[in-house]
Amino acid sequence: MADPWYNQYFNIYGMSVAVYYTMGGDLTLACPLSNTGNVGVPYSSALIVVGGTGPYTFAITAGSLPPGLTLDAATGVISGTPTTVGSYDYTAQVTDSLAATATADCNIT
Repeated sequence: MADPWYNQYFNIYGMSVAVYYTMGGDLTLACPLSNTGNVGVPYSSALIVVGGTGPYTFAITAGSLPPGLTLDAATGVISGTPTTVGSYDYTAQVTDSLAATATADCNIT
């Protein structure tokens, strides 16, 4: 039986980031495990996908990320260097290859 986890590893700003996806089942999306950034300090964390059928596409559908951070639409990794102090609410969405969608309301401070 094949391993149900699909792993991707990235090296962003000198930090290793592991992105884990599961294949099949209902599509769900969770906020990144790290929701705290510091101005001038590189940040990288990934949205968490469970289920669905890859490949996935990610988007911010409401609110915004802190200035200096961007979302990689292909991987779900949010990275960059925050430039402004504050609390930023956003809604992230994932769409799988069968057009199923899931959202998560998230925050980075």
